[in-house]
Amino acid sequence: MRVSVRGRKVSPPKARYSPASILSEEPRQYELVLMLDPDLAEENREKLVTETKSSIESSGKLLHEDNWGIREMAYEINRKKESDYRWFRFDAPRELLTQLDHTLKITDGVVRFRVFKVDPEAPVLPAPPATAAIMQPTGDDDERRGRGGRYRED
Repeated sequence: MRVSVRGRKVSPPKARYSPASILSEEPRQYELVLMLDPDLAEENREKLVTETKSSIESSGKLLHEDNWGIREMAYEINRKKESDYRWFRFDAPRELLTQLDHTLKITDGVVRFRVFKVDPEAPVLPAPPATAAIMQPTGDDDERRGRGGRYRED
């Protein structure tokens, strides 16, 4: 197909991807990080995990699963400082994502969740550390930035 640009016939640039590969119905690999309310009873949290796993397995294939345990969150969500983290890697068609999104949004006990598309060749990584190392303030921030201190009288 040629297009007319300023009186000249020009071919459009070639696409770097094939639209067929983007719109294919093949299952893709995803990771789900599920954050559950730690105030919920343990058996209720396990029931939510079981329902999520069965939903994944109904349309796709569960490849890996990990329980990261109750961890402190970076910031409060709904006045909660901790969450019970669960992680899943699975193959599934896109329709399952819509179903999971709807189900997890309306389920009581789910604080937050995220689904990531991953490269099937990517290795399964271990759980991140429970607490990150936090640097203590040194008090010399102004000096390092060349300000000489905001509240100092020199």
